[in-house]
Amino acid sequence: MRKAYVLLAVAVAVVALAGAAALGAQAPAYKDGSYIGYVPNDHGDVVIEVVIQFGKIVDVNMINPDKPQTYKHEAAKALFREYPLMVVKNQKAEIDAVSGATHSRNDYMKATQMALDIASGKYKGNVFYGLAKNPVNGHTLLAVTVEGKKVTKVEFITKKTDYDTLMPAKGADYKSKPAKEFFDKFPEMAVKAQTDLKKIDAISGATHSYHEYLYAYENALKQAGLL
Repeated sequence: MRKAYVLLAVAVAVVALAGAAALGAQAPAYKDGSYIGYVPNDHGDVVIEVVIQFGKIVDVNMINPDKPQTYKHEAAKALFREYPLMVVKNQKAEIDAVSGATHSRNDYMKATQMALDIASGKYKGNVFYGLAKNPVNGHTLLAVTVEGKKVTKVEFITKKTDYDTLMPAKGADYKSKPAKEFFDKFPEMAVKAQTDLKKIDAISGATHSYHEYLYAYENALKQAGLL
C-alpha cells in the first residue's frame, strides 16, 4: 500500500513539472505596451507603432509617411494599407516580397522588427523613439539616446516631405514665440531632468506643446526601461 502511495506521489510530481515546463514555454514573447520602430528615409522617415497586449501583437499603426488615395504608386499604397493586417495575422514583421513596393516592404519590416525587438528585450540599439499623436498639427516624435541608464541626447524628428505626418520644425518665423522657445529648449531640459519629469517646466503660452513633448519623452523612457 505504501509503495502505491509513493508511486502516486512521483506521478503527481512528474505531471506538475510537465505543467510548469509547458507554462514556461508559453510565456509571452513580448511585454505589453506601445513600441515605436523608426527607419530614416529621404522620402519620408518610416515610423511604425506596434501595440502589444497579453504578449501578442494586437495593432500596428503606420504613423509616417502617409500613403493617401492620391499617392501615385499603387503597389506601395496597397502595401501601406495591408501591411498592418499581415503583421497582426502572422505575429511577425516579415512578409513575402511585394512587386513594385520593395523599398517600402523592407523599411516597414525593419521598423516593425525594431519595435518588436524593444518589446522582447532583444533590442541592441541605444536610441528610443517617443511618440505623441496629433493628426491635426503633426505628430511629435522624439529620438532619445540612452547610455547605460542615462539620457545623453534628445532631439525632434520633424516633417521633411509633403506626405509626412510629423510635426514641422519650428523655425525662426514660427508665429508663436512661446512655442518656438519651448521647442528649442525642450531637448536640453529633458536631458537635464533625466527621468524626473516634474523638473521639466512649462512655458506660458506653450501648454499644448508642453503636454505633447512630455508625453513623447515619457513614451521613449518607458521603452528604454527607465520608467
